[in-house]
Amino acid sequence: MSSCATGPTRCCRQCRSVTAPNGGLFVAVCTDCGSKARTQMDRDIKVAAVSMECPAGRADEALDRIREIARHLSAQGVEVVCLPEACLTGYSVGEEASSWAIPLTAPAIRAVGEVARELDLFLLAGLMEKGAGGELYISHLVFSPHGQVGVYRKTHLSPQERRVFVAGNEPGIFSLGPFVAGIALCFEAHFPEWITRLALFGAEVLFFPHASPNQSPLEKTARWLRYLPARAYDNSAFAVACNQAGHYARDISFPAVAMVLDPKGEILAMDQGEREATAVALLEANVIARIRSHPTAYFLGQRRPELYDPGGLSPQTGDTPFEDRGT
Repeated sequence: MSSCATGPTRCCRQCRSVTAPNGGLFVAVCTDCGSKARTQMDRDIKVAAVSMECPAGRADEALDRIREIARHLSAQGVEVVCLPEACLTGYSVGEEASSWAIPLTAPAIRAVGEVARELDLFLLAGLMEKGAGGELYISHLVFSPHGQVGVYRKTHLSPQERRVFVAGNEPGIFSLGPFVAGIALCFEAHFPEWITRLALFGAEVLFFPHASPNQSPLEKTARWLRYLPARAYDNSAFAVACNQAGHYARDISFPAVAMVLDPKGEILAMDQGEREATAVALLEANVIARIRSHPTAYFLGQRRPELYDPGGLSPQTGDTPFEDRGT
């Protein structure tokens, strides 16, 4: 089945937005065939959010665990596996980040693609990426059964991350088989404008891979449930979230939390623990189609972006920018 609006062949290339809106929404265009990506998820698909232990600086060990997890989930009929932020390399904002980071040409990355091909899966896997000039990025790779779809580099870095990493500048929008995916990494989930931008670019499933340390699994779950359901509900999109798990050196620990939410922000699946956790759910195409076709349930279609510019209308006066008002 094609992931593009036209053409009989399956296309899994990275998709980018066009500049012109379509009914208030931006639509994705496939960079491989040039056709518009589907604006509606066309079939049900089973996804898994995996919170796994990520051996720090040992990509080969991480790869072995990814392969094991992927085989187990594939046997359950899962077609999309979302793995945590920086799962291949481990995560750090310290001096060891440079030695743990790997380039996109690393054998471990090619091996993840081979796992996706072997098991006929879409795999989303993170790493600390070392660029050609030695610069570091927090990146997430997207693989299809037919090869690498693309790379997303984290755009919103935390204050600690900004001391170590370079920020990306492009949204993470990818056409994955029957749906369009949007990726936001950990800290980025706290920026509603950015998540809405992904939905405006066509994202029907929002993926939130995390490397969020500290707190117990129950505390981390409670924290996520304060904002991730809002990201799903406001944007009428499924949400898939997972954290790293286990203990690093220097007493850094990651609670295992994984969840899948429906476009109303309701929990479809959730798991938590001290070591690893997996949430598996069936994303039903008719659910998102029903919500996005409803005149009042689909909020994005009612936006008035001309009012959202901070330099525009003042809520106090209705017509005067704040800085121009007298005291």
